[in-house]
Amino acid sequence: MAPPGVVCFPVVVRLAISWLPPQRLPSVSTQHNSSKNARLTRDLSRECDMHYPKLSERALRLLASLITEVLSMMLLFPLLSSAQGGPVRDPAALTILQNNLAATGGVGVWSSIQDWTLIGTVSTSGSGQSSSNFSWIGSGVEFRMETDTGPATSVFYSGHGAPARSFNGDLSALHQFVARANPPFYLPGVCILQELNNQALTIQYVGGIQIHGTAAVQIHVSDDSNPESSLVTPHEWYFDASTFLPLEVQFRLPPNENAGDYLVGILDFWQFQVVGGLSVPSQTTISRANAPTKTVAVASVAFNSGVSPSTFDPPQGGGQ
Repeated sequence: MAPPGVVCFPVVVRLAISWLPPQRLPSVSTQHNSSKNARLTRDLSRECDMHYPKLSERALRLLASLITEVLSMMLLFPLLSSAQGGPVRDPAALTILQNNLAATGGVGVWSSIQDWTLIGTVSTSGSGQSSSNFSWIGSGVEFRMETDTGPATSVFYSGHGAPARSFNGDLSALHQFVARANPPFYLPGVCILQELNNQALTIQYVGGIQIHGTAAVQIHVSDDSNPESSLVTPHEWYFDASTFLPLEVQFRLPPNENAGDYLVGILDFWQFQVVGGLSVPSQTTISRANAPTKTVAVASVAFNSGVSPSTFDPPQGGGQ
């Protein structure tokens, strides 16, 4: 009889391939890893037991555990090498992002945008409530996002590093990671240009996929330079494989209390309008687990209107 490792090796390879993640996940929790390894160990035990029914249960579990550790190290080494060597800048992914900018107006025109103001309405499916009005203003990484429902007005300020939120005038300070998780996804051209210019970001091509019945390509973007950033910045772009227009972006929504307790938000792009030679979304939807879908209708977009830097500061200069 051949040694167990010889016969089990093809089984291990097949299981290893089936357990490889479909995309890079830079911020998987320890609890998730432990759970996955435990399931992999059980699967390996079952497979080895089929080939070696006479081995004791303890021997099978030891063998499966050993193989699991080897596989874990095989998967971990490339990630460690990547982390030690800095961010990954995948040429195929960069080309797709550049193609998106070319398809939506051109890098030169997008590079000329210094500030932007979007005005429109947000309606919530199944709520029975009237639409609320919004005003989203941004410049670089700074923003001021106001939503007015009538009875209530909420404003989210980037605050030049001291973010805050006001609700009917009551101001609350926020952790900086909450602002980090809020790039201008609603203006893909602006957001993608920022990502291309930010050499600290990992940008990777994931592969082809179907989104809303359309052939698409998926691009992963994240800042893995520190644990907090690796929790709140990862997001997935999905572009039409033919036109390179954005179809969807999936991103993280961390609560102020804990960056690791994030939910996944989904922003879908349904309609576009041309403003100043640039294609910008005019209708989108925002969804997340256990929450009604919100439909965003953009009524107007203004570029380079000379927004004052103080616009992005909460009242009294900070969220204290």
